[in-house]
Amino acid sequence: MKKHYFTFGFGQPHENGYHVVTAQDRDQARAEMFRRFGQKWSFQYDSADAAGVDRFHLHEVKFREATRTKRVLRWLFDNAPLGRFAPYVLGLILGRRPKTKYGKYIK
Repeated sequence: MKKHYFTFGFGQPHENGYHVVTAQDRDQARAEMFRRFGQKWSFQYDSADAAGVDRFHLHEVKFREATRTKRVLRWLFDNAPLGRFAPYVLGLILGRRPKTKYGKYIK
């Protein structure tokens, strides 16, 4: 397993950052980077020196897998026509008792 360094460019969410992916070869590392960040990164390098981590004072970008709850919520809000029921459904999913607009709990 080898470390591969990926940088983020100007105007991207993680501007002036880099991310490290450990993989067997360049193609696997690139595929993993696409899975994690989509197309929102710039270049792939074989070493930190080539990526310019110290020279350009880049900060490391950590990746956290989305939890199951976040994935379900993202799917719900992207695909389900919840409309005005969104806060109620969100409360049910997160295990919270929903409130009315006056702050009282719904029984």
